[in-house]
Amino acid sequence: MGQPVASPAIAALRERIARLEGGPARNRATLPFGVPTIDKVLPGGGLALGALHEVAGGRSGAIDGAAAALFAAGIAARTKG
Repeated sequence: MGQPVASPAIAALRERIARLEGGPARNRATLPFGVPTIDKVLPGGGLALGALHEVAGGRSGAIDGAAAALFAAGIAARTKG
């Protein structure tokens, strides 16, 4: 899946970052969610593998923390290694 459709401001920032880095953005392996409405807005069509992602609950309650932990566990279960 290619780059998602983004606003002109985001596209301009991506171009500027590519120039600062000295070339086009490298293609990274991604882990798609398999939900088109989510995957189409993520760069590369999924979560970048080999990258750092932050997962946090929305509040300080146990339910929010558990939801974040289960989300992270679900992502980890879908990866190799």
